[in-house]
Amino acid sequence: MTQNLVSALSQDDHQPAIKFQVELITPPNEDPAHYFPNSSQITQYQKSDLIFLNGAGLESFEKKVALPKSKILYTAKSFQKEWLSDQKNKEHQHGKEGKHSHGTWDPHTWVDPILAIKQLESIYLKLQSKLTVPKDQGKLAMAFQSLSNHFQQIHQKWLSSLAPKLSSRFMLCSSHPAYAYLSHRYDLKIQAFDFDPTISIDQQNGFKELLTLSQKAKQQGKKVLMLWESEPIIDIQHQLAEQGIESFTLRTIESKPKEESYLKAVLTDLDALENLK
Repeated sequence: MTQNLVSALSQDDHQPAIKFQVELITPPNEDPAHYFPNSSQITQYQKSDLIFLNGAGLESFEKKVALPKSKILYTAKSFQKEWLSDQKNKEHQHGKEGKHSHGTWDPHTWVDPILAIKQLESIYLKLQSKLTVPKDQGKLAMAFQSLSNHFQQIHQKWLSSLAPKLSSRFMLCSSHPAYAYLSHRYDLKIQAFDFDPTISIDQQNGFKELLTLSQKAKQQGKKVLMLWESEPIIDIQHQLAEQGIESFTLRTIESKPKEESYLKAVLTDLDALENLK
C-alpha cells in the first residue's frame, strides 16, 4: 500500500506534482503480505534510488531478500508507538493466497487517515531531500499539502458522520482483521472474523458465531454490517442477506486500485458507505 501513497504524491489530482518514476512492488490484485517478487524484480528493486516499505510487517518478503538498507524508508516507523498488535497473531486468509499471518504488529496503519498523513509526510520529506530545484520542491510541497488536506477531510467525515452513523445503526464485523486502526481511532467496535470471500460462507469456521451475532443485533434493533476487503462472491452476499446481514466492500487498497488514483479509490468507498441505507 505504501506504493499507493508514493504514487499519490507524484500524481496528485489537484496540484502540479513532480513526476517520479514509481515502480510498484506488488502487482494489482496481489496481497503484499503474501507476494514474493521474482529474481529479476528483486534486482530491479536493488537498483532503485529509494525503496519505500510500510515497516510494520506488511511486506513479508523483505526479511527473505537482500535489499540495500541505505535505500529503504520505513514509512510507518515515525509513529511506531502507535502500532497495534496483530489480533492474536493468528493465521488467516483472504483469497487464493492461502493461510498467512502478519507477525507481531498489525500492518494496516494507513487505513487510519491520520496515520496515512504521517506516512505521507515521511515519504514527502525523503523525496524532498532528493530534489535540488526550488521550483520542484515547491510543487512537491503543494502536492503533499493537498493530499494531507484531503485525508484531514476524510478524518473529519469519519469523526462527524460515518462513525456515529455506523455505531448507531449497525453491529459491525469484518471478514478479516484489517480495520483495527480505524476501530481504534473512531471508537468503533468491529468484531473480526476470518472469512474467505471466494468460498460459500456457510462452509467456513465462524459462520455459526456470525449468526449468533446477527440475532443479538436484531434484539438491539440493529443490523449486522460485514466489512470486506474485497468483494465477496454472489453466493456469500445472498447467504448473508438471507440472514439479514448486509455486506459492504471497504477496500484497504493494499495494491494498485482500479481507479486512476489511491485517493479516488478511498473516496469512492467512503461515498458509498455514507449513502448506505
